[in-house]
Amino acid sequence: MAPAHPEQMTEYPSLLTYNKQLEEAYAIRGNNLPKSIALATHVLNSADPKQEDVYIARAANLLSLFHVIQCNFDLAIQFATQALTISLKRSDTKGIADSYYNLASVHYRRDNFHLGLDYLLKCLRLYSDLGDHHNLARVNKSMGTVYEYFGDYASAETAYRKCIEASKLANDVNSESNAYNPLSGLLIKKGLLKDAEEMAEMAVKIKEKTNDQRGLAFSLYARGKVSLINKQYTPALADFSDALDIHRQYGDQLGVGMTYNKISAAYFEANQFETSREAAQKTLIIAQQNGIEFLRFKAYYRLYLIAKKENNLEQTLSFLEKYVTAKETVINERTRNIIRSYAAISEIENLEKEANAQKEKNEIIERKNDELDSFFYRVSHDLKGPISSLMGLYNVAKMEVKDEVALQYLGMFNGQTMRINNIVLSLIDLIKLRSDAPKVQIDFSALVDECVTSCFYLEKFSSVKIIKEIEPGISFYSEWAIINTILQNLIENAIKYSRGAVSSFVQIKIYAENNRLIIAVIDNGEGIPEVLQASMFNMFVRGDSRHKGSGLGLYILNRAVERINGIICVDSKIQEGSTFTVSLPLH
Repeated sequence: MAPAHPEQMTEYPSLLTYNKQLEEAYAIRGNNLPKSIALATHVLNSADPKQEDVYIARAANLLSLFHVIQCNFDLAIQFATQALTISLKRSDTKGIADSYYNLASVHYRRDNFHLGLDYLLKCLRLYSDLGDHHNLARVNKSMGTVYEYFGDYASAETAYRKCIEASKLANDVNSESNAYNPLSGLLIKKGLLKDAEEMAEMAVKIKEKTNDQRGLAFSLYARGKVSLINKQYTPALADFSDALDIHRQYGDQLGVGMTYNKISAAYFEANQFETSREAAQKTLIIAQQNGIEFLRFKAYYRLYLIAKKENNLEQTLSFLEKYVTAKETVINERTRNIIRSYAAISEIENLEKEANAQKEKNEIIERKNDELDSFFYRVSHDLKGPISSLMGLYNVAKMEVKDEVALQYLGMFNGQTMRINNIVLSLIDLIKLRSDAPKVQIDFSALVDECVTSCFYLEKFSSVKIIKEIEPGISFYSEWAIINTILQNLIENAIKYSRGAVSSFVQIKIYAENNRLIIAVIDNGEGIPEVLQASMFNMFVRGDSRHKGSGLGLYILNRAVERINGIICVDSKIQEGSTFTVSLPLH
């Protein structure tokens, strides 16, 4: 799909609307799932497959996620596959990762752990490459669930704590609290009931504060489990009842079945066997209707216990047989799936080892960079004094010396002094790029104007037409100095290398696309020789000797882009012009 530039907004007014509708659909999934489904369905059916397929893919991925919640697994796979096909065609990494996550969610819920783990591994890699902490939290939460199915509670706890860590990096308190619920259950298994209660209570408070109703249901369920273990049946049943109402409201059949199972357990412990039987039978119906096998054998087990308490020998034997048969089916299938899953688990462990090794390597590089910056800083500041003296001496000598040849040599001397001064100033700018500064919302229109105005001293400035195309309403937060460095270098180079013999222009485009901010600076200038394009971002590389400069401009530009996890691409032809495109994470 072509980028949504400002001049296209009148032609495609739906683009911004689609984006807002999809963002809203995802944001409200926790308290208004029917509206989420309606919004995503509207975009899916309204977007033009030829021009707006990116929105179709995003809508399909959201619908897949929503249908996973409702246990409509066949529909979830259908939408995830549709989104994956479009995303692969577009090489949309985020879209591919989202599709893999949805497919993983379906498979592990159906006890196909090896397929679930395989897809989780794939999306884990992609989200790691994107630095997407929000979705890394979701993947780790799912990994924890799978490990619990295996009975590997130590690995499950590690995965849930990784979810919490990633959630904090994403500043996502809802995702963080999602891990508290299963962690509370693991603490119960350890006998740490007080800790389990505090964690569940904390999750409930977070969900109430954020109005995440669907998440609240799971938090209430977790708190109810603690009360049940403590034989506090009244508060346990109150929490289970509230959780059940929310799960019904959102059509979450897995949540409904799990809650009925716990309600049955609570009434059984309270010796109310008839009410316990009714809840167990409802659990069984949910399990059979939705193919949730582990709930089926849990329901049979509860019915077996009730029949045994009531001394109903015939029903006791019948339900025991059904329980054993159902459990053997699930356990045998799980055993096969666990064996097939070892390869995926091994890959995940290797990925984590690689990440840790890369982290250590990055830390070493960071220390070396700090040492290099310190060296640059000391040398640069030590040189500033002598350079200023040389520049001052030139001005004095120029007034005293009358000989034309001597003045010519003095001019050459001053030119080299100015070049050294530019290098020193560029090195100081380079050091500033590594200093952390607060992030602010960038006003691109004002910043571009400032950068253009600051280039008035350039020789060709007055002969270049500046074309500014900035998408309105972009919300982008970053370090102002870094974005200023990127724009300043792009605009200054485009003007400096313009051709006077033609109608020169510099076109500056800034817009959002696929959750990325795109800055494109296009000119019809001299172009960059192909032989230089591979090394153009290296230190002290200059296009030719006709233009003054330190040879550090593109190096500093590239460092600035890398500093905020961006990518820069160049398309240039001699005597035709250049296009520099910078792609930055939008969030």
